[in-house]
Amino acid sequence: MSLGSFQDSLKEFSNNVIALLQKEVDKLEKEYDRTQRRLEKVLKQSDSQHKQLITLHKQLQDSYAELDEYRMKLEEKVNEKVRELLDAKLDPLTKIPNRGMFNEMFPEIIKASRDNGNKFAIMFIDLDKFKHINDTMGHDAGDEILIGAVGRIKNIIGDNNFVSRLGGDEFVVILPNINELSIVREFANKIVLDMSLTFYLSA
Repeated sequence: MSLGSFQDSLKEFSNNVIALLQKEVDKLEKEYDRTQRRLEKVLKQSDSQHKQLITLHKQLQDSYAELDEYRMKLEEKVNEKVRELLDAKLDPLTKIPNRGMFNEMFPEIIKASRDNGNKFAIMFIDLDKFKHINDTMGHDAGDEILIGAVGRIKNIIGDNNFVSRLGGDEFVVILPNINELSIVREFANKIVLDMSLTFYLSA
């Protein structure tokens, strides 16, 4: 599943939930209209039916209170489900696709390349001496390095290309629709150059 397909699935899921919510809203709106008509009828009647008017008004208020409560609970469930789906596909530290999502997307990228007659490039990246950083400076420092490295890679490859964390300090970059090897070298050289620059860590 591509990142775009995954996002489309989330969008479809959200749309289905919104449609369900709209159905409930329509139902309550019909009930509101019925109650409103009853209120108008009561208003035309004698003052002796004042208590009935108050009761109907209370029912109307209760209906809207129930609708608000239902909407809040449903939105909470939707947000929770979306978070679960994202957590299953994204690396929790760097917030980029994880190995599982890469394994799903890579066959689709190959198939799309064959179908379209286009080439693509794949680059495997690991950080030199990363274990030494973890051992001497601690895992918090290592995490900062990983997050910073991902930020630099994403800035270079842009939104139309793909980067995934396979685990540890290992990353993979996929450049679709690449027909010139020189373009791949240019990306690779920029990444190597950027990774050689100093990483500044928080105190």
